[in-house]
Amino acid sequence: MLAHCRDEKEHAFSEAHARILDTFANQALAAIQRLTALLAAEQKRLEGLVEHLPLGVLLLDSEYRLLMANPLGRSLLEVLNPGFSTGQLHQLGTHGVGELIDRQNDLMPLEIVQPGPSRRVFIAQARPAGEDSHQWVITLREATEEREYQGRIQMQERLATVGQLAAGIAHDFNNIMAAILVYTNLLTDDPGIQRSAASAC
Repeated sequence: MLAHCRDEKEHAFSEAHARILDTFANQALAAIQRLTALLAAEQKRLEGLVEHLPLGVLLLDSEYRLLMANPLGRSLLEVLNPGFSTGQLHQLGTHGVGELIDRQNDLMPLEIVQPGPSRRVFIAQARPAGEDSHQWVITLREATEEREYQGRIQMQERLATVGQLAAGIAHDFNNIMAAILVYTNLLTDDPGIQRSAASAC
C-alpha cells in the first residue's frame, strides 16, 4: 500500500504536465520581465519629470533625513542651509523643518526670508509622501522677484492714492482761491472803497 502511494507521488506529474508547467513558468517570467521594464520606464519618466520641475523637491524620511532632491531642490537647499550635504535636515533658512511639517495642513505656504545684502524670499510647503507614509515631500521655490514686483505695485498704488488726495486738495484750494479773487475784484471795483483808500493816503 505504501509502495503504491509512493509510486503515485513519483508519477503525479506526467511529462505533459511538466511541459505545461514549464510553459506557464516561461510565460509568467516573460510577463514579469515586461512589467519590470514598464515600471523601470515609468520610474525613469517620473524621475525626468521631477528633475525638470520649476520647483525644488526634497524627500525626507520620518527623522527628516534627506532621501532625494531634484537639482533645483539641491541648489535652493544650498542657499537655505549652506554646508548641508547629508543626514538630518533641521533648518530651512531661519525656520525649523519641524515647524514646516507642523504647518502641513495650512493653506498658506511658509515664507522664508533669507536676510543679507541681497535679501531673498522663498516659499516652502510640506506634505506627506502618501496616506500612510512617514516620509515628507517639501517643495521650495524662490519668490524674490515676485515679492519685489508686488512691492512696486503696492508703492504705485500708494503713490496713486497720494496723487488723488493731492489733486482733491488742490481742487478745493483752487475753489477757495477763486472765491477770494472774486471778492477781491468786487471790492476793488466798489467806488466807496476806492474813495476810502484814497482819503487814507
